[in-house]
Amino acid sequence: MKYFGWIISAGLAALSLQSCHNQSKSGIAISGKEEFADSALSVVRQYTDASGRQIIHKSNTTYDLVDFTDREDVKKLLVKVTNTEVSSVDSGVIDNRYTVSVSGINDEKIHWTKEFKGADLDYTYKVLVVHTEGKNSNEEDTYTQYSMQTGEKLMSFTYSSLMAQIVNTSNKRFFGYLSGQSATEDKPEQYATISYVGSNEKLDKVNIKLKAGKALPTYTPEISLLASQESGNTVASEGKVVILAHTDRTFKADDIAGFAMKVTYQLPDGNPTVLLIPIRQDRIDLDNATYDKAIFELSKSN
Repeated sequence: MKYFGWIISAGLAALSLQSCHNQSKSGIAISGKEEFADSALSVVRQYTDASGRQIIHKSNTTYDLVDFTDREDVKKLLVKVTNTEVSSVDSGVIDNRYTVSVSGINDEKIHWTKEFKGADLDYTYKVLVVHTEGKNSNEEDTYTQYSMQTGEKLMSFTYSSLMAQIVNTSNKRFFGYLSGQSATEDKPEQYATISYVGSNEKLDKVNIKLKAGKALPTYTPEISLLASQESGNTVASEGKVVILAHTDRTFKADDIAGFAMKVTYQLPDGNPTVLLIPIRQDRIDLDNATYDKAIFELSKSN
């Protein structure tokens, strides 16, 4: 879900540990021993700075419960997001930050807190994605993806990612293309980078280098997913999603196969050239990648 709106309130009373017959703010009676409580203020303030600008400071905290269906069980995650925005009445947003805390319900191993700077964040697909807007025509909107369970940074990509769905589990696979026009400090080592990650782990990365004398636009090209006919996999959402038909929550590496990332570049003469990056045994199969070797040089990133 994305966080755009604001709730303004005078404050919330501190919560204390109680035993039976607790009364919620909504008036709903809750009978039981309270095990955990947390509260936060939602605040809006107006300032006038030394230059005479009218500055608005807003802070809002939301809570959410996320179920992550893993191989063995369902992990319940308590997600706390505090969004702090500083803006000028005349010129708009100056700074926008998120503090995210994730704790496992009945799982003490899941517990982390991080601060992110960005325009917005999203965890619709049970990975945390932070969006950074490009500041000018030379920068593309850039997204940084993190594991919801560990807070580990998984990859950065420009424009959009591609997703492979594993049936009956929250675990997914993602392709991300990072162009030279990234709006963040993350830049490709050479011309571009393709990352392949899971919901909770980094899996593979490929560096794309242009051969000497070759030139292509640095922005993100057209990207999509293909599925091999014999795999039984289904491509959906206009090539942005592939559903892995023969997988479930007990999947093995051999089950993650039969699909590929298609990257279509436009050459200076107006003709397209296509790069195909297949997946085999849950890794990028660079030996069977298809591309014009007179233009591109591909290598695994260490």
